[in-house]
Amino acid sequence: MYLNHRFWDNMVENIKINKDEDYIVVKFWRDGIVAEDKIEKIKNKLYVYYNYTGYGRNYSPALIEDVEKFDLMEKGNLFYIKLKVKNQEERIYCYEKA
Repeated sequence: MYLNHRFWDNMVENIKINKDEDYIVVKFWRDGIVAEDKIEKIKNKLYVYYNYTGYGRNYSPALIEDVEKFDLMEKGNLFYIKLKVKNQEERIYCYEKA
């Protein structure tokens, strides 16, 4: 199960992770606007909250169920989010720093 396709086509300014509370904050650059989106794991579900400031629309958060683990890695100009969902292969999502 892939995260929303929007994850693939946005430059990222910064990603912060808080392992104690199981969430990461992804700060995207979009059309000159900096917005923060939160990815939060609650029990075995991963909630992806999108901040659509400036678009005038309300969206429900994406929900990925049966999350076994997720983690963040940073290397050079790239961030990687590693996500493992029950009964699926572990996947890695890549973001480029803005």
